[in-house]
Amino acid sequence: MSSFGTVHLSKIWKMLKKCADGYKAIELAHKWRVEYRGRTFPDLPIGRRGSNTPEVELGVVKKMIRHLQLDPDCVHRHLPQIPKNWLDNDR
Repeated sequence: MSSFGTVHLSKIWKMLKKCADGYKAIELAHKWRVEYRGRTFPDLPIGRRGSNTPEVELGVVKKMIRHLQLDPDCVHRHLPQIPKNWLDNDR
């Protein structure tokens, strides 16, 4: 299954607030670094400068969710466009 499509960055922050309580996001020059429970995802795009609604590709979001080992059920509740079977840990 391919990972085409995008999700608003604001929805990603809302999902992280609910599914990764205590996460830390650090804005770098061209991306966000997201830290959670000793894991770091260094490549969350900032989005186009000046955009009120920056979008991130679903494939990048999927990679971040798997790397940070977030609960698939929680993620799917907050980002329903990401199917739970995409988040299985048996890569």
